[in-house]
Amino acid sequence: MALPHDVMCEVVGIPEADRDALRDENDLLNHCEDGTDKRSPDTVAAGYRLAAYYVDLIDDRRRRPRDDLTSAMLDAVQALVSIGYREKEALQSVENAAKEVGREDLEALVRTALSG
Repeated sequence: MALPHDVMCEVVGIPEADRDALRDENDLLNHCEDGTDKRSPDTVAAGYRLAAYYVDLIDDRRRRPRDDLTSAMLDAVQALVSIGYREKEALQSVENAAKEVGREDLEALVRTALSG
């Protein structure tokens, strides 16, 4: 199931003011030269800008949690660390759990985000 950009931004907690710029960066990141898998310097730069944006988002959510998926995942990692997991193990556990979310659960999460 492909979710629209704005829906995913809402679920993850991307501020509305940042969404158009992120869409542009993602479009550039996914651009390939002449139908090959080669990436231009502009495409690589877009990838670095996106990575920096998401690092900043995570840092912000660590300082000021919100009602979004990013904050919930950070809470889950912290809960695992508090009971003895190393942070890398905790991140892997949360990532694996996220992969197990069924389609119905994801659709319910999206409906909840859109109705709020």
